[in-house]
Amino acid sequence: MSASILRFPFIVIIVFFIMEAESEPESDFNDFGESCGVDWEEVEEVRARTSTVFRHFHSSTSGSNMEHTDVETPGNQRLETMLLFDGAQITYGESMVMLMACALNYHFPSDALSALLILMGLHCHKDSLMVTSRHVFDKFFSLKNLQFPVIKWKVCSCLALNHPTRQTCKNQACGKDLSGSDTVYFLEMPIRDQLQCMCKREGFCKLIRNRFERTRKGQNTYEDVTDGRQYKKIKELRDRNNMSLMMNTDGARVFKSSNYGIWPIYFTVNELPYHHRTKRENCIFAGIWFGNLKPPMHAFLEPFARSLVDLQKGIEVHPPNENSYTTKVFLVGCTADMQAKALLINMKQHNGKYGCPKCLQPGTHTGHKHQYPFSQDNPKGPLRTHRDTRAHAAAAVEGNTDSECFGIKGRTWLTIVPYFDLIAGMAVDYMHNALLGVTKRLVRFWFSETPANKTKPWYCGHAVHDVDDMLERIQPPMEIHRRPRSISSQLQHWKASEFRAWLLYYSLPIMLNILPEAYYEHYTLLVMAIHTLLQSSITTDDVDRAEAQLEQFVGQFGNLYATSELVCNVHSLLHYADNVRDLGPLWANSCFYFEDLNGQIIKMVHGTNGIVEQIMRAVSIMQKFPEVTRDCFKPDSPAHAFLQKIWGQSNPEHKSNYHRIADDCFAVGFMKKDKQDGKGLLVEDHYNAITAATGQPLGDLATYDRMMIHGIIYHSKAYRRVQKHNSFTVVFGDDKCVGEIICYVQHSAKSCTCVDPCQCVAVGRHYAIVHVLEAIPPGEEHNNETTLFSVPHINRHKPSGTYVAIAFNQINTKVVSMTLNNSIYTAEFPNNIEKE
Repeated sequence: MSASILRFPFIVIIVFFIMEAESEPESDFNDFGESCGVDWEEVEEVRARTSTVFRHFHSSTSGSNMEHTDVETPGNQRLETMLLFDGAQITYGESMVMLMACALNYHFPSDALSALLILMGLHCHKDSLMVTSRHVFDKFFSLKNLQFPVIKWKVCSCLALNHPTRQTCKNQACGKDLSGSDTVYFLEMPIRDQLQCMCKREGFCKLIRNRFERTRKGQNTYEDVTDGRQYKKIKELRDRNNMSLMMNTDGARVFKSSNYGIWPIYFTVNELPYHHRTKRENCIFAGIWFGNLKPPMHAFLEPFARSLVDLQKGIEVHPPNENSYTTKVFLVGCTADMQAKALLINMKQHNGKYGCPKCLQPGTHTGHKHQYPFSQDNPKGPLRTHRDTRAHAAAAVEGNTDSECFGIKGRTWLTIVPYFDLIAGMAVDYMHNALLGVTKRLVRFWFSETPANKTKPWYCGHAVHDVDDMLERIQPPMEIHRRPRSISSQLQHWKASEFRAWLLYYSLPIMLNILPEAYYEHYTLLVMAIHTLLQSSITTDDVDRAEAQLEQFVGQFGNLYATSELVCNVHSLLHYADNVRDLGPLWANSCFYFEDLNGQIIKMVHGTNGIVEQIMRAVSIMQKFPEVTRDCFKPDSPAHAFLQKIWGQSNPEHKSNYHRIADDCFAVGFMKKDKQDGKGLLVEDHYNAITAATGQPLGDLATYDRMMIHGIIYHSKAYRRVQKHNSFTVVFGDDKCVGEIICYVQHSAKSCTCVDPCQCVAVGRHYAIVHVLEAIPPGEEHNNETTLFSVPHINRHKPSGTYVAIAFNQINTKVVSMTLNNSIYTAEFPNNIEKE
């Protein structure tokens, strides 16, 4: 009997399904979703199919009976490596993983996934290995150990935190029974386990260590979190094996019809390059609270703070193809909106006295608003410090229950985390403050239709329809996913990314002759400063200049609008420069990525039962997906290419319409031969440009309309399938000229000027045909013209009629192009790192 089992490992797996289903105990630690009994007929059917397919595999190769051979044959392979049926294109394991990938990526409800399994089974051979049972499907991933351990912490009504095994509250004065269904709880997914899992991935630890090899644009520049003061003060982070974390937490409503929401806690690894740091599988999902109230932070934060303390002592990791080693992990920063930040620090909200989390200015209260009048002598101070904040917390605890000291209401668990600075380590998030706060407030000032606002000198509502028309005509690059929407009818629906595009690109050209001059000049200070602090590389001079601009902006704000409008969002602008000095550029510690994660997690919720468990299960499987793909897929197979496409990691090398022309450079689409008769895309000016660039007579020419450089798709004006986006206006050359790409050309020379024999004749050279846009110097027609030209990243142009052919390595970046009032305005991106 034992020898037979050894010959048939895949049958052992099916038997293990049955045994585990019978013996799996109920657990407080990891109870995911609805219980499901064993469908014995389904299991027996699957076992019969497996035997049938195994016999077919063996008989087709050796011709002998499977029960009487000890020879290694294809039949002895693991179940997940076996084809679904004879002649199938995919294996059992590939089928299971691709189905799960689709379910996660497209947010299938549970019943939809169950129906899909049955439908897939009906399309397959009756003796196939295709699983039609949801129970067996889930067991496959359970056996793959794709779920991290989950700890279910209980919170008593007295707000005491209790271990999952406790049945009564540990608070002796309470002693409440915790076994009832009314007990509040939250889940923790240990950070240690997730980090160890990530380090097992191919190349993960190498990316961590590569921070010491990255090429910097300057010696004293801020280019990421790792360049900030909070990172540099931790000497252990000079060891390339150690790493650091950025924390985020915030609430998000799950259902529109109720107040119930989730409150997750995330961590990202600062040493990873930003585009790796923000991948779903590289985000640490540490825990989640669910309920109709905000979590009590003195209970919610405790297990996570203790975990962070333990991580600094070191954890053992086992990278593939390397020796295991110990890595120490440190918390460097935390980013959150003001409401969540106040809960984390345990202080008053921003609309109360001493509500600024960065300084000790008390502010004043007028009507229903709390203001922070600008102090010329000390605009951003006196500053809070970590040590003083701990002293204020102790003083507040020693007082009565309603006491507070300089806005601090008591202690927070984050103070037990070594090296973490409760003040300097708390980022000022520009998404909530500068965009959804200040920018949104200004737009409402300018266009609000209230009777009182119409009498104000800043009112621009009379021109709102002209502004809407200009917004409607703008065609942003593909990097800006949302096209501009109307202010008059859609402003209440604008997202933070739309306010970012308005602030950095659209607003100054549009408001040029609409906003009164004094207000326009004042507004340019905000635009320039935020654009500077969002750059990919920021010098110390840049930071100082932006700080002076923001001080001037806040200083004039009360005089231009009203002192009562100097709310905490406006006041917080004074702390942005220090935020960059402490934690790097604004994009490196913003909430944009975490807000997107919240949206993705909410989409994982299907139905009202076991909401938290649904989320935790989906997240843990998502993070461990790279492991199972490595075990179940052959590289470069069609199934693997499909999975990469679903998971957003497709390789251009595997796409049929991508043609590699250089390292990380691809021609995209069909190449059409040009007959040089002036009837195609190319005309005489284009031919002259090609001749000037090559220094040779025209050879064979072929045109195409798209290309990819370093993962960025560039269109051309010849590409007609996309009409609402302009991804063909670029900055090129060392002189940073601006132009519109007409098309792309492959030029194959007919002659060679080289002395020695070479391959020039056979090699096609690639060029972009660019229509150069001529820069317009500042005019004297309106003072605003001069003001606009003081903004470095926005320029005004006109068509020149000049065409040039440029090599692809001369293309620097795309720009936002806007044709307004018979002029072409272009605005440069502050960085190519932060994506929508």
